[in-house]
Amino acid sequence: MSSDVPHDGAPGNTTLFGTTVDGLLHLGGRGASARPYILGGLGLYNVDGGGGNQAKIAYGFGGGFLFGLSGMNAFVEARYMSVQTSGSSLSFVPISFGLMFK
Repeated sequence: MSSDVPHDGAPGNTTLFGTTVDGLLHLGGRGASARPYILGGLGLYNVDGGGGNQAKIAYGFGGGFLFGLSGMNAFVEARYMSVQTSGSSLSFVPISFGLMFK
């Protein structure tokens, strides 16, 4: 995932690029038309705030729904992400939609 984040009340952007490894727990039965799930995980993000790149630990958790869509599976999910920086953190909430081909 890559993102440019503007600074509040100051010029410039912070660029984030990273990845997470997540565990996923389905809450519905396999035969259900829509299956809710929860997820959580850890990751590593490269943070560039204009003063050089730094690798930082990140964590996230969230949930979503998996459902059938015209012979495919689709999902929609939201998660809270927090990238731990020196003395504080950068937090954001990505919302994702995706397709999985059978």
